[in-house]
Order: sequence, then C-alpha cells, then structure tokens
Amino acid sequence: MDAIVTALGNQHHFNYYKACLMFIKEFGLQFVYLSKFLQEKNVPVAPFAWARILQFRSFLHNNHQTQDFGAEIHTFINQRNLNG
Repeated sequence: MDAIVTALGNQHHFNYYKACLMFIKEFGLQFVYLSKFLQEKNVPVAPFAWARILQFRSFLHNNHQTQDFGAEIHTFINQRNLNG
C-alpha cells in the first residue's frame, strides 16, 4: 500500500499511470472483440495485443510517431509532457 501511495503521490507517475488506464479504457473492448475474431480464425491473439502495447509504450517514452491512440489520450499526454 505504501508503494502505491508513494507512486501516486508523484504527479508525473500519477499522470503516467492515468495515461495507461486511459489506453486500457480506449482499447480494452477492441482487444476483446479482436481476440474473439482471432480465436475463431485460430490465430494467436497475444502477438497483436503485445504489439499494440509496445506501440503505446514507445509513443509514451520516446515520442515516436505511431498510430492514433485517440484525441483524449494524445491531448492528455502532450499537456503533461509525458512523451519524451
């Protein structure tokens, strides 16, 4: 519990975690639908999901250009200087 309080007490860490939760909120349902589709086609789901997470991490850490993650997430990240 102390680690959580400490992490969320730091504004930069709090914003980083919030951006990650926004990503999950935005794309979680898409992952579920895609996983059902890929399972029907007998195609592994994990590589696609992992690739999308790595794209987001790269965008967040290195300010790399990547696919659009949505205006809300993009604005939140840029306003708080979380990307790079």
